[in-house]
Amino acid sequence: MSNWGSHVDASYQSLDKPLNGRYSILEILASRPWGRTYRAQDLNRPSQAECVIHHIKTVHSIHGYADSVRPLFDREAAILDELGTHPQIPQLLAYFEDENGFYIVQEFIYGTPLSHILRTGQCWRDEDILQLLQDLAEPLAFVHRYGSLHGNLKPTNLILCHSSQQPKLVDFHSIPQLQMTFMAAHGVAVPSPTAAQLGYQALEQLQGLTCPASDIYALGMIAVQALTGMEPTQFCINPDTAEILWKEHVLPNASHFRKGLIDILNMMVQWDLRKRFANADEVLLAIADLKQALETVSETVLPITLPTSKARPIEVEVLEPESEAVHDLVKPADSVLATAIVPASSFKLAIKEAVTDTISSPSFRLGAGGFAVATSFA
Repeated sequence: MSNWGSHVDASYQSLDKPLNGRYSILEILASRPWGRTYRAQDLNRPSQAECVIHHIKTVHSIHGYADSVRPLFDREAAILDELGTHPQIPQLLAYFEDENGFYIVQEFIYGTPLSHILRTGQCWRDEDILQLLQDLAEPLAFVHRYGSLHGNLKPTNLILCHSSQQPKLVDFHSIPQLQMTFMAAHGVAVPSPTAAQLGYQALEQLQGLTCPASDIYALGMIAVQALTGMEPTQFCINPDTAEILWKEHVLPNASHFRKGLIDILNMMVQWDLRKRFANADEVLLAIADLKQALETVSETVLPITLPTSKARPIEVEVLEPESEAVHDLVKPADSVLATAIVPASSFKLAIKEAVTDTISSPSFRLGAGGFAVATSFA
């Protein structure tokens, strides 16, 4: 439920008076066949703070509409009330109904939508993308654990709050989806998704079977957009598999960080639901695993073999870079070993002090993110 939307220049007679005798409408943020979104002012609060009101219109052509929808509306409002306890989800302030429909009132988030920050042709740093994923997956995991989902993730519905500098999830799709499902069941025309929505919707969501993994697809496409500088609708599609061909637009980078990030994104945007992360908790685990792996390979462990005699030469070998952990070093059985942990920038000094003038040539083994050097004696 968003504080941002395409402004609709329209005037409604019913808005001349405060809604529920309390909310003065300042602006119509969005207007759709099933309802409207307003920016309003709460006249009952001393500060007259601004809020967002989502109006779900009564469908007069459906007999007994209000009585049928009310229990479902009450349930969804209770869910939004619980979800609003998370600091990255707007609080539910009130909900009510009148002859024109049902209303959800939420706090107004002062901030900048992610759509204003994601710019076409501009690629984000890998570190910033991973941080964005974590910042958004954490509140999304809270939603999924509660047995709910967002259902409408896209850059316009992710607001970077000015006060906390945290992204907030707005414009949850639960109540609009409830309305459209009810309309479709009674043969009332339901609006099709817009082009902007289609780029972030997975196959099962387009088929009306939205699930937590649908949120993962949307979040993954937002991250892909940040990585490539391209909007989802700009990518070509494999005609055989229906997969989005986005990896060919990623700038070359051989780092372990980039490879790990691409692996996570690739699993998030799988067209086949069975191959995708099932929920946001699984995404958080993958992020944690990547960070741990990067920390492990970035540690510098320098096993240094101290000589038992200065008269014996050192036999060394230069090895190519490898991806296995740096501690998997083969130590000769007849060597006398002592291990020291030193910074990578100081490895030359450590070797010099350890073997002094007996070194005939250095022996390096380059592991992922660090140098390991071993000396052995015949």
